Amino acid sequence: MMDAIHVPVRDGDFNAALAGALAALLDRHVVDALLIPQESAHGTSINQTLVKRASALRSARPVSFVMPVNSARLLQLLSETEPSEKIAAVLRPCELRAAVELVKLNQIDRHNILFIGQDCLGTFRMKVYDKKAQEARKAGQDPTASLATQCQTMLRDTCWACEHFWPVEGTADLAVLHLGGDITKELYIEAQTDLGKQALKALGEAGYGPGRPADGRKAEIARRTALNADFRQKWLAETRARMGTLEGLLETISTCIRCYNCRDACPICYCKECIFDAEFMKPTPRSMLGKAGRKGLLRMPQDTLLFHLTRLNHMVSSCVRCGMCEEACPNDLPVARLFCSEAEEVQKVFDYVAGKDPKAPLPLATFKEKELEGIDK
Repeated sequence: MMDAIHVPVRDGDFNAALAGALAALLDRHVVDALLIPQESAHGTSINQTLVKRASALRSARPVSFVMPVNSARLLQLLSETEPSEKIAAVLRPCELRAAVELVKLNQIDRHNILFIGQDCLGTFRMKVYDKKAQEARKAGQDPTASLATQCQTMLRDTCWACEHFWPVEGTADLAVLHLGGDITKELYIEAQTDLGKQALKALGEAGYGPGRPADGRKAEIARRTALNADFRQKWLAETRARMGTLEGLLETISTCIRCYNCRDACPICYCKECIFDAEFMKPTPRSMLGKAGRKGLLRMPQDTLLFHLTRLNHMVSSCVRCGMCEEACPNDLPVARLFCSEAEEVQKVFDYVAGKDPKAPLPLATFKEKELEGIDK
């Protein structure tokens, strides 16, 4: 049974090549549905779509440079309450790691999901992508192919700071989609497990021949790891200098309007009822006027610091640093910086990398008598 297949690319259209291979999984009933990014009808934005017919893969973009939502959140909706049909999901590494965390938190049923990961070249902010996509369309170019040449200069900060931009060992349970080296030539699908190999067998029957990882993939990963590590070190140092004190944090979040977009965009924030939506947390006129009377003034809306500290307390041990919280903020608060900084410190304490190993126990679900010794030194 093959461990990898080669996906031939015609006329440089790597998305069409990958879509053809993924369509074969539907046609041959390996899966019943496919969760995959596709271009919108007007051609300037990318949306996740749930596809059940191969003919609907008219504008699939498994490789794109924008992430409107962390798709682990969509997998939660598709699998948490009842047995689902078999779904193949094309995921970026941060989405894959978020899915692993949600599996551990019993929010995703992994059994009917074929996880397909990919080496990630990074993403643009959505507003930037829309603008650049429109420019490419006007020039008669495919936006994805055009932006591939710009992805090293205009990525989101969280993508520049990413240390796991490829599917790390253990995250992909079923099959891994690798895009190595020159993506216009070096496409292949590699299986990590027996179930993944069964999927490749079906693709082999559909006419795809054996392949292998690109020769330059390891070297490219090493190069980008070093580059990103340098950026991340400076980026986090700036963050801690800016938000390392209570005064600095308060100043940073001073324009927060408590819209909860960051909470709603976070793939790990899964509570059915957030404490901040609970009835006992809703302020009354009397309580607000009472606080204003005691202090002389009351910032409105109130408790923004409590909201952000509560989210940090709940999320940082499982934060995969996807940056969706900051992408969703209407006031461009640097909440991703805050979470990335704190997540790195907290996960280092517990010797834990969120989403890296499906078998590693959650830090907050285990107890080690001496795990916090020396933390204040």
